[in-house]
Amino acid sequence: MLLAAQPSTPTDRLDHEAVPLATVMERLNIGQSTASEIRQEALALLLAGYGHQNATADASYEPAPADG
Repeated sequence: MLLAAQPSTPTDRLDHEAVPLATVMERLNIGQSTASEIRQEALALLLAGYGHQNATADASYEPAPADG
């Protein structure tokens, strides 16, 4: 989601706040604390070398529906 929100931004200049926590919470069906952790961990992965080549595939991620 971070790469999709900032596709032309160099990895070292990505801002994790470009994707609001509410968006992460909604897309992944998780709480605020978990969304914050995931968003920060995603930025760390990007800074460690996970690159733009995977942005298109990851942007289309849709979680499986929760069994209810």
